[in-house]
Amino acid sequence: MRRAKGSCISFKPELTRSVDRLSELWVTVTSDPTACALMDFELSDNSDEYYILMKGRMDGIPVIPGYLGTRGESLDERNYHSYYMSATLEKVSTFKLVEYSDGYMLKQTSNSNGIGEDYFLLAGIGADDPIH
Repeated sequence: MRRAKGSCISFKPELTRSVDRLSELWVTVTSDPTACALMDFELSDNSDEYYILMKGRMDGIPVIPGYLGTRGESLDERNYHSYYMSATLEKVSTFKLVEYSDGYMLKQTSNSNGIGEDYFLLAGIGADDPIH
């Protein structure tokens, strides 16, 4: 199944995850281009893996920046096949760009607690979308 053209990942202040630490924003998929996250891909220690910093939104709505990831805690588990993502304050997950069709998929390659490795993010990057 292909992502809808114009879909992107986003985060907003109203959707937060809180468990024994500061609140972190849940990551969502949206078709509103003004709500898309502004992201930086930071190279991890492994040269083909990235930390993804969600640093803001296209529409300028104030959000707390965070790294795309999942802590893999019970609160994050959707079912035994998937986990919810949040904008974490620490670098808890790394991702690899995997070529697919006319773009890329994001594959989680590592996690601080070993949960969700080799899972794919349900959003991709089109071949004509800038990634650098």
